[in-house]
Amino acid sequence: EIRQTIAVITPPRTAFTQGPLVLPLEQATFSLAHEVGGKMASLGEARRQLGLAIPRGFSVTASGYRRFIEANNLQEEINRRTQITDLGKLDAIFALSSSLQQLIISSRVPDDLAAQIFDCYRELEATSPDLRLAVRSSAIGEDAHGASFAGQYRSELNVSGEHLLDTFKEVVAGKYGVTAMTYRINRGIPDDEVPMCVGCLEMIEARAGGVAYSIDPLGQSGGVVIYSVPGLPKAVVDGSSEVDVFRVSREVPHAIMERSVPAKSFFLQCAPDEGIVKKPLDPEESVKPSLTDDQILQLAR
Repeated sequence: EIRQTIAVITPPRTAFTQGPLVLPLEQATFSLAHEVGGKMASLGEARRQLGLAIPRGFSVTASGYRRFIEANNLQEEINRRTQITDLGKLDAIFALSSSLQQLIISSRVPDDLAAQIFDCYRELEATSPDLRLAVRSSAIGEDAHGASFAGQYRSELNVSGEHLLDTFKEVVAGKYGVTAMTYRINRGIPDDEVPMCVGCLEMIEARAGGVAYSIDPLGQSGGVVIYSVPGLPKAVVDGSSEVDVFRVSREVPHAIMERSVPAKSFFLQCAPDEGIVKKPLDPEESVKPSLTDDQILQLAR
């Protein structure tokens, strides 16, 4: 009787359909957000429909993620370890997080998935001999209504082809970071309903980077707000640096209403081989705005 009552009030599980394991960014659309995740679907649409300067790339899809999980029989072991853990104890969650991440990183990417990943990589490499990638999380439901996993998943910058598969596994393993796991548990989000799609984008050496909001998230100005730093934007995202802040009117001609340009002590750039490095800024450069007025207005538009 209890089972019948539960069946009435809970929707049936969605049957997963098998899609492509890897998908080029130019084919990523909102209609395929269930395969590439909202982040990569948005980038694909911005590249195709708006003609914005989005770096080239590809996505290891939800089907690719499930192929990796199934090839290593991971879901059953993930469920087993989770079920025997006292999720009310923080130390137990830390131990579970560590064990699950190690389990994923030590697993093998199946040959068919690896072959398709490298096919897309070599296609990009054909026109960019020194190709490096930004390898980004793009989980299904990452920005779903009523939930936001912003900053909880993993990204790796300036990755070579030699370490691409290992980095793919590290990003997948980031699904089991303590913060992300606790967030899902507290919101009752089942683990197997959050496939970790992984976006691989051509890495660029940014002169400036940051985050732009189409409307002020703090509600102070009602305008566009841009946070930026010299170099790569990781220093904005992780809060490790002072940042320039520009507030711009949403109405044409988009006047710059407010600007704050504090002294910044360093910037991040791509290392010669892989990864990123921190470089000091001299006193004169440290107080310069990271964006020109023309760039600020271009972003606002």
